[in-house]
Amino acid sequence: MEPSSELNTMSTPGIVDLEAVLKEVEKDSELQKLIEDLKKNPEEGNKYQWENGRLLYKGRLVLSKNSTPIPNLLHTFRDSILGGHSGLLRTYKRMSGELHWKGRKADVKKYVE
Repeated sequence: MEPSSELNTMSTPGIVDLEAVLKEVEKDSELQKLIEDLKKNPEEGNKYQWENGRLLYKGRLVLSKNSTPIPNLLHTFRDSILGGHSGLLRTYKRMSGELHWKGRKADVKKYVE
């Protein structure tokens, strides 16, 4: 049986505009190179995966580091009812469970502080 992963449903449906995220990933040259490499050599044990047209990191949806939804996601995961106005660590862990982008920790820290 081949290993597989799936993108679990988000804590709050509709929290991410998946179509917009995928378009931004297509425009990110660094992520496109990674996707091309994964398509050529999908090594078992690689932390990144290309599945169903989505780039995943350890099963989490990958966003471009300059993705336009990031500010709204930070607000949602920290300041909304979902976030409960949590501190740095809880906000970071909550986001890390579902999403990944380069510089995520610094972005969360900057937003929370």
